[in-house]
Amino acid sequence: MKNRNKLGVALLVILCVFTSCEKQKEVFVKNGGLFESRQPVLPVLILKEKNKIVQMKLSVPKSMGDIGVVAINFDLKESSELKDIASLDVYYAYKKADVHTASKFSKAILNPKNSFKIEGNQILQTGDNYFWLSAKLNENADLSHKIEAYCVSIQLSNGEVISPKTEKSRRAQRIGVAVRQHKQDNVVTYRIPGLATTNKGTLIGVYDNRYKQGADLQGDIDVGMSRSIDGGATWEPMKP
Repeated sequence: MKNRNKLGVALLVILCVFTSCEKQKEVFVKNGGLFESRQPVLPVLILKEKNKIVQMKLSVPKSMGDIGVVAINFDLKESSELKDIASLDVYYAYKKADVHTASKFSKAILNPKNSFKIEGNQILQTGDNYFWLSAKLNENADLSHKIEAYCVSIQLSNGEVISPKTEKSRRAQRIGVAVRQHKQDNVVTYRIPGLATTNKGTLIGVYDNRYKQGADLQGDIDVGMSRSIDGGATWEPMKP
């Protein structure tokens, strides 16, 4: 009889724990939380430090209280070649969706695998919280290759694992080269690019050098030129 009572108590404890866990897993969504993820329509550029390859947004309701993100799971298996990627970082920002002013969520991931987890500790605030998976490419990355990444799930500090609401169709991002970048060679911004190919296959790129601001005339503006003889893989220094 005593053994039966002990067994009944054990089963009751297990049932309570299971029910508690099930309720915990649904806390974020039941309280009106929203988790969205998408892959930007942008090329991934060699020589650029931050390339957005996944953007995530967690809209946190006031009713959630103190909660944070402790891990994010990603998938890269549809990418052409993982050796194109030198490192991966995750960045975080509150309200303002700007990766350039965001803070790091975790240490960089080197030599990523098809599926991987990035761990960190970021407290979420009421409203829109943004995370980005950012890639830095190797300088010898193949220009014919593509990067395709997506977020599988996020683990919250309460133990809840949530999957994102994603776009119906994912898209791959082409690999390119950052021929000119913001404030490079003391130029604030480069605009109005043009590209031509000579009979010998040489690529000639031209663009505005807007030295002090990005606005149109009147301003301190010149025309710059860059040249590539290997199909765009490398570029000679700018010629003003």
